[in-house]
Amino acid sequence: PDGYTISRTQANVINALYDIYELTDLRPVEKDSLQALLELFDQASHDPAKDTFHFDAGAQAELDQHLTDLLENQQDKIDADVLKGIKGLVLPREAEIVGVYQASMMVKMPDIFMPMSMAQGLSGLGEGVQGIALRIDDAYMADKFVAKVLPQLDENWFLTTWSEQYASFFAIINQQRVMMYFVLSLIVLISAFSMMAVMFTVTIQKKKEIGVMKALGATPGQITRVFLYQGTILGFAGSLLGVLLGNLIIYFRGGVQELFRHAGFDPFSKVTGSNVLPAHMDFREQFFIALMGLILCVFASFVPAFFASRSDAAKSLRNL
Repeated sequence: PDGYTISRTQANVINALYDIYELTDLRPVEKDSLQALLELFDQASHDPAKDTFHFDAGAQAELDQHLTDLLENQQDKIDADVLKGIKGLVLPREAEIVGVYQASMMVKMPDIFMPMSMAQGLSGLGEGVQGIALRIDDAYMADKFVAKVLPQLDENWFLTTWSEQYASFFAIINQQRVMMYFVLSLIVLISAFSMMAVMFTVTIQKKKEIGVMKALGATPGQITRVFLYQGTILGFAGSLLGVLLGNLIIYFRGGVQELFRHAGFDPFSKVTGSNVLPAHMDFREQFFIALMGLILCVFASFVPAFFASRSDAAKSLRNL
């Protein structure tokens, strides 16, 4: 009840087991039993006066059990257990490849599409699955969908949206959208200044006509409206042609990208992970940009029209 004590002679027998434990040809089962036996022996307390080793209560039963395991370790039984484990492994199966597809690196898709029963057998899941993918109609409602569904699931389940998986990609897209609006605004502003330069050129070329109109009694407001109408027509035509040409390029973007690819220039595939640059047509944004271009063109034509209407008729007729 108060423990178990062994003599020095018995301890020397156990010490010999350390050398046996260092051997490399031991079977894993034998090595595990030896390790447990030696760990138990390391816990014994040594009495220098009597040169004995004392174990705690219950240690004798553990020592006897480990020694019994070492004696009963039979090769046939071990081999049978190993064979049983090998049979439990998933063996390869033959399958026919019917097609090869290129997945986008920005969309979480499986590497292989196969029947569920075959996938469960190869992965050793039985009737289980590793996960379920859901597609909802409105991608912007994904967070609300998760907040509504997650409380109804078991605690072992977790939901992850596409935007959370590719948060860095979404951040890049948002930065590109900001830069795109900035660049488009600069383009429209430069176009407005170009329109102003054109209208100044027209007023200089039409000096005689302006003088004739003023000599016939045209008011400054009427002359201003003439150039405003011209600027409005040019702005409307330019905005309309720009929208149509942009939509045409987007519609045939695959062919345009293929031409760039043959020329050795194709940065879009590396960024988006797809052969064709993805595009979403937002007609409200197109209308807003076209309207902004038209308004700026009208304002740009107003400045030269104002100076033309204030010109001196006599000097205009002398072409000064």
